[in-house]
Amino acid sequence: LEDMRVLWHAVLKTNGGPNKVWQLWLLLKRETILWHVCGAFVLHCAGHFSLLYWMVPALEGAGADHDETIDYEDTARNTPFTWFNCNPMFSLRSKYFFKHEPFAIPAMPGKEHLLQSNKDLGLHYIADREDFMKSAEERSRASVLQGLTAVRPSIAGGNASGIPTTPGTRTDK
Repeated sequence: LEDMRVLWHAVLKTNGGPNKVWQLWLLLKRETILWHVCGAFVLHCAGHFSLLYWMVPALEGAGADHDETIDYEDTARNTPFTWFNCNPMFSLRSKYFFKHEPFAIPAMPGKEHLLQSNKDLGLHYIADREDFMKSAEERSRASVLQGLTAVRPSIAGGNASGIPTTPGTRTDK
């Protein structure tokens, strides 16, 4: 608390003493408080606008990864997640209100092989179940081996020193 008192006295000395702080406080009267709040809001909005208008595009590098020559259909053919099947309301309207056949199936990670193509709805992704399952097995096997080697290096065919071991040989001599 003593430090706060010393800090407050330092603020009073730099701002012209207690009389100067009291004069600033008197500016916030009942009749002028609304104007002060409105002015603060306008300055706040102007600051946000300037950040969004000038800072964000400068930091983002706008247009770096965007290619205007590739159309939506080519992109949607290679990407399972689009606006249409990631939007739950679009999927529900497609099934129950418009009764599309096939309807827009909501996309979820790991369930891409269930998606069906419907060009009228903007759904162009065609999943190959065999390729998806094979790649899922490879990904899971790789992640399991990676986890095992992080815990015990000897499980994945090596020991703590990194020397490969063969079954039936002892490395702890």
